[in-house]
Amino acid sequence: MEPFWEEGYEDPNADTFGPPSEEILELLPRLPTGSKVLDLGCGDGRNALPFAAAGFEVHAIDKSSRGIERLLTRAAEHGVSIDAWVQDLSDYTPNQSYDVIITHGVLHLLRPNHCLRLIHQIQATTNVGGWNVHAVFTDRLRQPMDLAPFVHRPFPEGELAELYESWEIELFRSYIFEDEHPGGIRHRHAIDKIVAKRR
Repeated sequence: MEPFWEEGYEDPNADTFGPPSEEILELLPRLPTGSKVLDLGCGDGRNALPFAAAGFEVHAIDKSSRGIERLLTRAAEHGVSIDAWVQDLSDYTPNQSYDVIITHGVLHLLRPNHCLRLIHQIQATTNVGGWNVHAVFTDRLRQPMDLAPFVHRPFPEGELAELYESWEIELFRSYIFEDEHPGGIRHRHAIDKIVAKRR
């Protein structure tokens, strides 16, 4: 069984995960020239592309080869460059520092030990004054049936804020939203979202 997004990546007309997140667009004008951005679990690039279009150096990683292929196609269509590659985040370790590191909708897909290890490594490789932006599913709601096999660790609500208590938390939201994915699949998700700046 493949997750729904794999089918979406193969359809050039599908809007698999929607437009860039609002907090991503709000962060763009705050970044100094030459900033480096890492998008982990980038999918087909909805958050990576705006950073590249703004002239920043963008690295993007996803487990899905279809997602990376579509991201690179979209980048070429927009005339921007993104260094993107296929890799499972379960065994990924950042090997350089970044000004922004994003994980949107991916950390809960990792097993608990891999997830927490990666968060600590993300924090350690973020430059002082840089940002981490995360969005995760929480345990406030049961996971939808078609997603449950892939969600290894829904976060306890509020845990993200605890993990960033030594950082400057610029945004933290816990909320529920409903959306529709390709194929007419409707979901309700409980989300924690954070934008935190390293002191």
